[in-house]
Amino acid sequence: MLKIARVTFRNDPQAATALGLSGIRKQSFSGWLDQVQQFYLAALAKETYQSKFAQFGVTLEKLQTGKDQLDEVVAASGTKENETGEAQQATQTRDAAFDALDTWMSDFFAIARIALDGTQLSEALGLLERA
Repeated sequence: MLKIARVTFRNDPQAATALGLSGIRKQSFSGWLDQVQQFYLAALAKETYQSKFAQFGVTLEKLQTGKDQLDEVVAASGTKENETGEAQQATQTRDAAFDALDTWMSDFFAIARIALDGTQLSEALGLLERA
């Protein structure tokens, strides 16, 4: 639609600015998203833009479908960010649990060494004395 819009509004600098047609497309997701939102919001806001688009086969329905697809992308991106955050939190929780377990096991082995010193039970637990 961008290419069609650039042809449609090449002699209308006000429309080109409103639709964000000039310049290169941004490479970051957030930059691209801003540009595409600007395009669809402006295109759907003015009937004069819609009538000019219609001359090139871009109907109001096609514009609305594009906006709806954009909304789906935004929703999916939000879901992905939430899931990424949840995964990071789960990893931090797991790491904290391992740290607590490591501390507990260290204390356990120290006490077991003291309690089982000189017995074969210490060997059964794998508490071998280093020479």
